[in-house]
Amino acid sequence: MTQLAAPRQVQSEALCIAGVSHTYTFATAGGIPQQWMEFAPRIPELNAIGTDTFGVIHNPSETGMAYLSGVQMDPDSVPEELVALTLPAASYLVFNHPDNVASLSQTCEVIWMQWLPASEYEATGAPWFERYGSQFDPMNGDGGLEVWIPVSPR
Repeated sequence: MTQLAAPRQVQSEALCIAGVSHTYTFATAGGIPQQWMEFAPRIPELNAIGTDTFGVIHNPSETGMAYLSGVQMDPDSVPEELVALTLPAASYLVFNHPDNVASLSQTCEVIWMQWLPASEYEATGAPWFERYGSQFDPMNGDGGLEVWIPVSPR
């Protein structure tokens, strides 16, 4: 079982994340790395705020979810061919995933199936996201990332 360090709590302002979004079933979610490979070459031409990249999980269903590979942008500067999601200001629990991205699903399973149900928080149902900082190496999946879950007290 994956061991998680205690998360930190962060109050975030609204964020506009823009990029490419596709819908996946749980069986086809293995296509997400290919989505990143298609989007990543576009990043230098975008007027991104900062250097972090984001994987936003939104529109969940019984069979899957939509996943947006993106960067933070000013809503007024998003090219029309990209999808823009505005994440509302929220209180987040931020979980560190220091391992290779290949084991991220195990960390998410522990967050959703063990940590949150046993905590004093509940997920709000708003989109949640992975935040990839400058230490992350997209070529080998090392460098760690953070999982941000919007929460409210129970």
